Amino acid sequence: MVTTASVTGTTAVPRSPSKERDAETGLDYFGARYFSGAQGRFTTPDPLHGSAHLDDPQTWNRYSYAANNPLKFNDPAGLWNWDATSGGSYTDEELEERKGNKGLTRRERNEAKNALTFRANFRAARDAAEAAAAASGDVSAQRSVAAWGTENDGNNVSVGWSNQSGSSARVQLLGNSDNIVASFNLNLTGNQLAVSVAHEGRHVADANTWLIAHFTTGALNMNHFYREMRAWNVSGVIAEALGMKQFAPKGGGPEYQVWNRGWKAADVQTLRSTGISHILKNLYGASSSDTNTYRSEHPHRP
Repeated sequence: MVTTASVTGTTAVPRSPSKERDAETGLDYFGARYFSGAQGRFTTPDPLHGSAHLDDPQTWNRYSYAANNPLKFNDPAGLWNWDATSGGSYTDEELEERKGNKGLTRRERNEAKNALTFRANFRAARDAAEAAAAASGDVSAQRSVAAWGTENDGNNVSVGWSNQSGSSARVQLLGNSDNIVASFNLNLTGNQLAVSVAHEGRHVADANTWLIAHFTTGALNMNHFYREMRAWNVSGVIAEALGMKQFAPKGGGPEYQVWNRGWKAADVQTLRSTGISHILKNLYGASSSDTNTYRSEHPHRP
């Protein structure tokens, strides 16, 4: 972890990279909780109960930063681990070795190859989405991309790939735990993947906000309608910032577009909202009065 020093009196206190420091307390704000540079730990326990794993004692400490290994890990938001399809805990170097290891089965070698391909595509797409979000100036888009955090920091979001039909990507908050699973089509690349990363990042951010708020029944307890409305707005913002010609759900016509380069600047938000309304009503059959909220979908929570 690279840190800068914040000097209070004669004592230099390490500061976490890219985080805002509270002048009164000297603590760094990480979004979900505060971090004490002087103590090298968070000041409150990790609110995401599903991030503790029986086979990894470092995760049992609910106050630790980056699994107590800041030289290897950086934990800006506490997210994003590779799932089994994308290589799990294997490093890129280990996957490269497995890809060419004739002692493994062809299936195992292909799994390593696909994992490396997906990792490279996802990283590039996340970087592109991050740059686009910054250029757009849209706070929701920026927070959506930032929600992914960093790689393999031992918390509650798993990222992988599939050849699922009918959908390019999806995020699930598992019903019997606090774990979030994100899956992207392996053939999705470039700007299409960048938009999907931002779109699904909105779902990751909203799900984690609800978890951090201790499973509230208030405004954060959104139903499918509002979750998708927010995510599709982010899709439009990112597609615009990337300079794409147009963007709509796979197979959707002009009425479902959330971005089109031919739109007049004054009409962008209106036309984007119209496209989102068509998506929600015609493709999802969703309504603002739907009862499929986070809480209703996760009855294991009090």
